[in-house]
Amino acid sequence: MKKKLVLSLVIAIIATALIAHPDHHDHDHGKNTISQTVKVNDLNFVFDIMTRSDFKKVMKHDFKTQGPAKHLVVLTLNDASNQPVKGAKVKITVKGADGKTKTEEAKIVEGNGMYHYVAAFAMNKKGNYSAEATVTSTKTSTAKIEFKI
Repeated sequence: MKKKLVLSLVIAIIATALIAHPDHHDHDHGKNTISQTVKVNDLNFVFDIMTRSDFKKVMKHDFKTQGPAKHLVVLTLNDASNQPVKGAKVKITVKGADGKTKTEEAKIVEGNGMYHYVAAFAMNKKGNYSAEATVTSTKTSTAKIEFKI
């Protein structure tokens, strides 16, 4: 009897924790999306590298870009309690397969129950890339990922 009660309590606690802290990746990001998470200090940086068309499917929002930018760096920031960090100043720098870098100030995109910082880049060549996000809110933090297209 005690074992069943303890087991029931453990299951209830786990279920409550999962409901209270929904995972950023509960939805389909598209078949071409690259996702990586980096923890810096008390921030979780969730980088999603995706095409504009995949972003439109997920967010139900068309992120307008100028020029040849067909990829987006979509950044989700969560604090230590897994709450979104809103209203921060975010700059994203991408180093391309050709070794050139480009920095963009991220725009805030809200919708479909999500809050993201988004910047567009032309990542048209196959090869190794890196993306670095510098976030200024109450303090400044930087995270970097490497990926292949």
